[in-house]
Amino acid sequence: MNRRHRHLVIAIPLLAGGLLLGGCSGSSSGTKESTKATVTTTPAATGVEVTSLDVVPSVECNGKTSVDISIGYAVEGAARQELYVDGRKVDGTEQASGTVTTWVHCDTLPHTIDIVGYDARDRHTTLEKKVTTNL
Repeated sequence: MNRRHRHLVIAIPLLAGGLLLGGCSGSSSGTKESTKATVTTTPAATGVEVTSLDVVPSVECNGKTSVDISIGYAVEGAARQELYVDGRKVDGTEQASGTVTTWVHCDTLPHTIDIVGYDARDRHTTLEKKVTTNL
């Protein structure tokens, strides 16, 4: 058996196994809920709509290690809303719309800004934007 055929003999069962496992995810619509599940649904399913998330696409650092950014947001139909910057929750989003100021690190990675609106059953709708920092 030459080298090429040996790779095929190994690859074909691996691919077939991956296809079988991939078809057994257990959730076809992404709406399965548990006590700690994070479920992202459409605005129609939750009644929550994120109507705006305003943030500059890039910010100058001018040699600093972090810099403040201003983020405007608006959510309709939510029981509560939360704002996250790179996974860090930002305080000050008790109102359905507003503007908050927070910081981002000055580095070469894009920063993720998420506004999450939750309905009364804790299902949520999310809008995400990216911000880059120019060193």
